[in-house]
Amino acid sequence: MISTLLTVFGKAVTAFFIKMIMSLATEKFIKWMFFYVGEQIVKSTNTDKDDLFLAKIKEAYEDNERSSVDIK
Repeated sequence: MISTLLTVFGKAVTAFFIKMIMSLATEKFIKWMFFYVGEQIVKSTNTDKDDLFLAKIKEAYEDNERSSVDIK
C-alpha cells in the first residue's frame, strides 16, 4: 500500500514539475537547458568523442538558427 502511494505521489510530483518547466519553456530556455545538460554530461566523461559530438550539435544548431528566415 505504501509503495502504491509513493508511486502515485511520484507521478504527481513529476507531472507538476513537467508542467512548471513547460510554462517556462520558451525556445531560448529550452535551448539553454538542452545545451547545459549536454555540457554537464560531457564534463562527466573522460572521452573526447562526446566533446566533439556536442560541438557538432551546437554548430549545426547555430548554423540552422542563422540560416532560418522568420517570416510573419
